[in-house]
Amino acid sequence: MSGVEAVYVRHSRPWSPGFVVGQSDLDLTIVLSETIADDPDWLENLYAWICAAERWHFYLNPRDVRFTTARALNERTALYSSPVEILYTPAHWQLIAGREVRDARALEPAPFPAADHSRHPEFNKWWRRQLPTRVFTIDTLGSCRGTFRGALKNQLHLMATDGEPVPMPGDHISDEIPYQAFRNGDAFPLRLAKLYDDYFRATDARALETQVLLDALREVAARCPVEEITATGTPPRRAPDPDERILADELAARIAADPVLDRTVVAVFAYADSLEVAGRYRIEWVLADDISDADFESFIHAFEASVGMEADIDGSMLLSSFHLERMAASPFLYDGESPPFLREHVERYAFVIRGEAPAWWSGAASHADRLERCRIAFPFYAFNFERSPARFRAPVYHLSLASLRLYLETGIVATERDELRSICRDVFDDPVHEEILECELEEDESRAAYEREAFAHVVRECARIEALLAKTRDADAPFDGEATSSPAASSLSG
Repeated sequence: MSGVEAVYVRHSRPWSPGFVVGQSDLDLTIVLSETIADDPDWLENLYAWICAAERWHFYLNPRDVRFTTARALNERTALYSSPVEILYTPAHWQLIAGREVRDARALEPAPFPAADHSRHPEFNKWWRRQLPTRVFTIDTLGSCRGTFRGALKNQLHLMATDGEPVPMPGDHISDEIPYQAFRNGDAFPLRLAKLYDDYFRATDARALETQVLLDALREVAARCPVEEITATGTPPRRAPDPDERILADELAARIAADPVLDRTVVAVFAYADSLEVAGRYRIEWVLADDISDADFESFIHAFEASVGMEADIDGSMLLSSFHLERMAASPFLYDGESPPFLREHVERYAFVIRGEAPAWWSGAASHADRLERCRIAFPFYAFNFERSPARFRAPVYHLSLASLRLYLETGIVATERDELRSICRDVFDDPVHEEILECELEEDESRAAYEREAFAHVVRECARIEALLAKTRDADAPFDGEATSSPAASSLSG
């Protein structure tokens, strides 16, 4: 096809025995020529063709297709130590169409430091989101493959974080990874092996899936560097506002009314979503580090009966995740998240429903720490968003780029949607930028024009952020601008 220089498969090889039709996706990277890469109409037509192709290639998920250029692919791989995915660099991709465009910079990238893995925006998604969701979901195909894959990928991410070689036969993760590749004697791989042995034919393996989830939490907790935490005073205990009070009181009442929850839950705290879903609250359930297998299973049953993974209380949507005490005591878990600056958002907006606030809520991250998080996060956002039409409809991606640019230019950390929009309106004084951040259009005739402008805006924003990062590459350069006088934002400025 004219304008397409190369097509790569990132992972999930369809000829692998582990590729299961109906459950596996084909993840493509399409490399565009420079002449059409910034043409939104051409790209929209290409994306429409890909969506049509899904009808006969039903393992092709258009939302998993990424678009880039050879220049961006090679230069960014060389400039940033963090890959677009933790376990896969462009060197692992397989060319399936077009010509080879990767040069030595992409084929021989510098290693991603293991100590930085937990700051990558992809790090938390398996144990925090994917795996718990799978445990609470009945697989329509009657298997536990989703739980197995989530647990397996989480374990491999942790192995990479430990600096251990990750088994990737054929440069991709298959379902057939030999278990001797894991450390001998660990309960988690043994349970994972049992889940693997049964997952194709198991219709109800909730007990085993629950234990696999607990083992994953234990594995993550064992790696939390709590000894590095420095607090600057007594942890704040922010009082819920009136709307949040209804949510807090209702959850507290449900916990108190259930003997199992009342006995097993050490702490619960909540906060409004940062930049993702307006009106949604994240609920963090903290359990004892030494909770037994039986008590955890009882907790899961009680939690599902009393609250549920995705609940609604008085019009507030809830999304829960689970922690052990050691995990909740570490701010570092909130670095490996998307959108950016979740750690600062929790410090500022979380409120306690049960138990005590973690000590790190009173400690402020340094500018050097935040700057390093920006460097690690940017390649992820640029790859996943810069030229992906399906992503233009999600305001979170525009807001995430805006928060990175705002911090790099001014030192201001803005983590709440309306606050970020307001500050950007004052600081950037750009009507187009304001329109992009404010606009959340439904499907109507104005969307096409909006998306063309949004496309150009994202390309410009990525170029601006990249230029700002270039200034800080060799040293922690001062900010280009002055911090806003906004009291809320100034309290978090670097």
